[in-house]
Amino acid sequence: MIRMRAREALARQPRFRESPLTTTEERATQTLAREQTLYAMGAKLKGQPDIVTGSKIWDYKSGSVVEQSPDGVEKAKEEYVRQLRLYGHLVHENLGTCPTKGKLLPMQGNPVDIDLTPESCKTEAEEAIDLLDILNSQISKCERIEQLASASEDSCYWCSHKAYCEAFWSTVVEGWWEDRNSAALSGALSKPPEEVHAGKSIMLTINVSAGNVAPGERAIGSYDKNIHADADSYSVGDRMRIVGCYRKQDGTLTTTPWTVCFSESGWAEIFAKKPDAG
Repeated sequence: MIRMRAREALARQPRFRESPLTTTEERATQTLAREQTLYAMGAKLKGQPDIVTGSKIWDYKSGSVVEQSPDGVEKAKEEYVRQLRLYGHLVHENLGTCPTKGKLLPMQGNPVDIDLTPESCKTEAEEAIDLLDILNSQISKCERIEQLASASEDSCYWCSHKAYCEAFWSTVVEGWWEDRNSAALSGALSKPPEEVHAGKSIMLTINVSAGNVAPGERAIGSYDKNIHADADSYSVGDRMRIVGCYRKQDGTLTTTPWTVCFSESGWAEIFAKKPDAG
């Protein structure tokens, strides 16, 4: 079935096949770096371009490389453009040449070319280091980690720390990530864990009080015991936090190997101590 669906998807939008390494001669003379880790700006900037040739950086992406601007115009995603510029500065500082083009190659769809100049690449790198220095300064002064958080629908989606981030739970609202089929919720366990699938998995029922789904009682599962070994150890009344659920088209929630689930009473408490002066 997966093969059939893949063929159907490729038939609708054929994969663009283009290689920067077309001949033996070009491979010998043009390839400057392949997945090589590069450092710049006093080792504060680090990157690993996929392929660097004499005049171009080739960057392969698993998803779409374009987005629509507010006026409806399709353009390359800004974060990918910044990434190519940073790669350009890394290449310039390490290999002595600044590529004039960056090429984004998605798994499906057409590639996108980005113009690069030494000036734009250097400016991007300097701005990135300025932001890094500002962040490090804020970290040295803050008393609570939530002071550093910038919780939002976009920034929290990819964050791997949202399960225990108070800023996330105080900001997330119903409707976040509705088009991405991803769910995060917290609330009290309202029923004992229920064994399903001949005892191989566990179903949890949560009285949802926060998250991006509607409040109320929700059954979530099933939790494969081989992946979520402690899913049957929770008790009624335990305050649960669950992120990375998959939301089906009918609104029901199921787990994936990447779903994180835990009781608030069982999480580790993190202490931080500032180093003594001197």
